[in-house]
Amino acid sequence: MTASSASDLSGRDRRRLQLAHEKGYLDARCASGPKLLRAHGKWCWRLKLPVVWFERQTPHSKFGRVYLELFTTPNILTAAGEAELQELATRYSGSRVQVTPNDARWERVRLDAAEKLANAVFRATLRVGNYRLSASKLGNADAVTPGKLLRMLPRRAFA
Repeated sequence: MTASSASDLSGRDRRRLQLAHEKGYLDARCASGPKLLRAHGKWCWRLKLPVVWFERQTPHSKFGRVYLELFTTPNILTAAGEAELQELATRYSGSRVQVTPNDARWERVRLDAAEKLANAVFRATLRVGNYRLSASKLGNADAVTPGKLLRMLPRRAFA
Protein backbone atom coordinates (compact mmCIF):
# COMPACT_ATOMS: atom_id res chain seq x y z
CA MET A 1 0.00 0.00 0.00
CA THR A 2 1.41 3.37 -0.97
CA ALA A 3 1.72 6.26 1.43
CA SER A 4 -0.90 8.31 -0.40
CA SER A 5 -3.56 5.59 -0.17
CA ALA A 6 -2.71 4.92 3.49
CA SER A 7 -3.18 8.58 4.38
CA ASP A 8 -6.70 8.53 2.92
CA LEU A 9 -7.80 5.73 5.27
CA SER A 10 -8.71 5.95 8.93
CA GLY A 11 -7.08 3.68 11.48
CA ARG A 12 -10.09 1.40 11.50
CA ASP A 13 -10.02 1.16 7.71
CA ARG A 14 -6.28 0.44 7.66
CA ARG A 15 -6.89 -2.39 10.13
CA ARG A 16 -9.71 -3.76 7.94
CA LEU A 17 -7.39 -3.62 4.92
CA GLN A 18 -4.61 -5.37 6.85
CA LEU A 19 -7.03 -8.16 7.79
CA ALA A 20 -8.05 -8.44 4.12
CA HIS A 21 -4.42 -8.89 3.14
CA GLU A 22 -3.97 -11.59 5.76
CA LYS A 23 -7.17 -13.49 4.90
CA GLY A 24 -7.28 -12.90 1.14
CA TYR A 25 -10.78 -11.38 1.05
CA LEU A 26 -12.19 -8.00 2.05
CA ASP A 27 -15.04 -7.30 4.45
CA ALA A 28 -16.55 -4.20 2.80
CA ARG A 29 -19.52 -3.81 5.17
CA CYS A 30 -18.67 -0.24 6.05
CA ALA A 31 -19.23 3.27 4.71
CA SER A 32 -15.73 3.42 3.23
CA GLY A 33 -16.16 0.09 1.40
CA PRO A 34 -15.52 1.44 -2.13
CA LYS A 35 -12.31 3.17 -1.01
CA LEU A 36 -11.14 -0.02 0.71
CA LEU A 37 -12.03 -2.07 -2.35
CA ARG A 38 -9.83 0.12 -4.57
CA ALA A 39 -6.88 -0.26 -2.19
CA HIS A 40 -7.44 -4.02 -1.86
CA GLY A 41 -7.79 -4.35 -5.64
CA LYS A 42 -4.44 -2.60 -6.18
CA TRP A 43 -2.80 -4.97 -3.72
CA CYS A 44 -4.35 -8.01 -5.45
CA TRP A 45 -3.22 -6.65 -8.83
CA ARG A 46 0.39 -6.42 -7.67
CA LEU A 47 0.34 -9.98 -6.29
CA LYS A 48 -1.75 -11.41 -9.17
CA LEU A 49 -4.43 -12.65 -6.75
CA PRO A 50 -8.18 -12.78 -7.38
CA VAL A 51 -10.25 -10.06 -5.72
CA VAL A 52 -12.82 -11.48 -3.29
CA TRP A 53 -15.02 -9.27 -1.11
CA PHE A 54 -18.40 -9.20 0.54
CA GLU A 55 -20.80 -6.41 1.48
CA ARG A 56 -24.32 -5.85 2.77
CA GLN A 57 -27.15 -5.85 0.25
CA THR A 58 -28.59 -2.68 1.80
CA PRO A 59 -27.28 -0.67 4.77
CA HIS A 60 -29.46 -2.45 7.35
CA SER A 61 -30.00 -5.81 5.64
CA LYS A 62 -29.12 -9.13 7.24
CA PHE A 63 -28.22 -10.39 3.77
CA GLY A 64 -25.20 -9.61 1.67
CA ARG A 65 -23.38 -10.24 -1.59
CA VAL A 66 -20.08 -12.00 -2.20
CA TYR A 67 -18.01 -11.12 -5.27
CA LEU A 68 -15.10 -12.74 -7.08
CA GLU A 69 -13.21 -10.98 -9.87
CA LEU A 70 -10.26 -12.42 -11.77
CA PHE A 71 -9.31 -9.25 -13.66
CA THR A 72 -6.23 -8.92 -11.43
CA THR A 73 -4.87 -12.30 -12.57
CA PRO A 74 -3.89 -13.76 -15.95
CA ASN A 75 -6.25 -16.68 -15.20
CA ILE A 76 -9.81 -17.70 -15.95
CA LEU A 77 -11.92 -20.39 -14.29
CA THR A 78 -12.11 -23.87 -15.78
CA ALA A 79 -15.33 -25.86 -15.97
CA ALA A 80 -14.30 -27.66 -12.77
CA GLY A 81 -13.72 -24.32 -11.05
CA GLU A 82 -17.10 -22.99 -12.15
CA ALA A 83 -18.79 -26.18 -10.92
CA GLU A 84 -17.08 -25.91 -7.53
CA LEU A 85 -18.16 -22.28 -7.15
CA GLN A 86 -21.73 -23.28 -8.08
CA GLU A 87 -21.61 -25.97 -5.39
CA LEU A 88 -20.47 -23.43 -2.80
CA ALA A 89 -23.72 -21.53 -3.33
CA THR A 90 -25.77 -24.52 -2.20
CA ARG A 91 -23.47 -25.23 0.73
CA TYR A 92 -23.75 -21.68 2.11
CA SER A 93 -27.39 -20.80 2.73
CA GLY A 94 -28.70 -21.72 -0.72
CA SER A 95 -27.85 -18.36 -2.24
CA ARG A 96 -28.17 -17.52 -5.93
CA VAL A 97 -24.95 -17.39 -7.92
CA GLN A 98 -23.86 -16.16 -11.33
CA VAL A 99 -20.56 -17.68 -12.45
CA THR A 100 -18.59 -16.85 -15.59
CA PRO A 101 -14.96 -17.73 -16.41
CA ASN A 102 -13.91 -14.21 -15.31
CA ASP A 103 -16.01 -13.54 -12.23
CA ALA A 104 -18.76 -14.72 -9.90
CA ARG A 105 -21.43 -13.11 -7.73
CA TRP A 106 -23.50 -14.61 -4.91
CA GLU A 107 -26.76 -12.87 -3.97
CA ARG A 108 -28.78 -13.00 -0.74
CA VAL A 109 -26.14 -14.64 1.41
CA ARG A 110 -26.81 -14.40 5.15
CA LEU A 111 -24.18 -12.15 6.70
CA ASP A 112 -23.18 -14.80 9.22
CA ALA A 113 -22.30 -17.10 6.27
CA ALA A 114 -20.82 -14.42 3.98
CA GLU A 115 -17.36 -14.47 5.55
CA LYS A 116 -17.19 -18.27 5.41
CA LEU A 117 -18.31 -18.20 1.78
CA ALA A 118 -15.70 -15.54 0.88
CA ASN A 119 -12.98 -17.68 2.46
CA ALA A 120 -14.17 -20.79 0.59
CA VAL A 121 -14.35 -18.86 -2.70
CA PHE A 122 -10.81 -17.51 -2.31
CA ARG A 123 -9.42 -20.97 -1.56
CA ALA A 124 -11.39 -22.68 -4.35
CA THR A 125 -10.26 -20.09 -6.89
CA LEU A 126 -6.59 -20.73 -6.11
CA ARG A 127 -6.93 -24.54 -6.11
CA VAL A 128 -4.95 -26.19 -8.93
CA GLY A 129 -7.28 -27.41 -11.65
CA ASN A 130 -9.89 -24.70 -11.04
CA TYR A 131 -8.09 -22.10 -13.18
CA ARG A 132 -6.04 -21.89 -16.34
CA LEU A 133 -4.11 -19.17 -18.14
CA SER A 134 -6.24 -17.00 -20.37
CA ALA A 135 -4.95 -16.71 -23.91
CA SER A 136 -6.52 -13.27 -24.34
CA LYS A 137 -4.72 -11.85 -21.29
CA LEU A 138 -1.36 -13.24 -22.32
CA GLY A 139 -1.28 -11.64 -25.75
CA ASN A 140 0.77 -12.95 -28.63
CA ALA A 141 4.28 -13.36 -27.21
CA ASP A 142 5.57 -15.04 -30.40
CA ALA A 143 4.94 -11.90 -32.47
CA VAL A 144 7.42 -9.83 -30.44
CA THR A 145 11.09 -10.09 -31.39
CA PRO A 146 13.82 -8.97 -28.99
CA GLY A 147 14.94 -6.12 -31.26
CA LYS A 148 11.44 -4.69 -31.40
CA LEU A 149 10.80 -5.00 -27.69
CA LEU A 150 13.75 -2.92 -26.47
CA ARG A 151 16.16 -0.82 -28.42
CA MET A 152 19.61 -2.08 -27.53
CA LEU A 153 22.39 0.48 -27.14
CA PRO A 154 26.00 -0.39 -27.90
CA ARG A 155 28.23 -0.94 -24.91
CA ARG A 156 30.35 2.16 -25.56
CA ALA A 157 27.28 4.38 -25.08
CA PHE A 158 27.58 3.82 -21.31
CA ALA A 159 31.27 4.66 -21.00
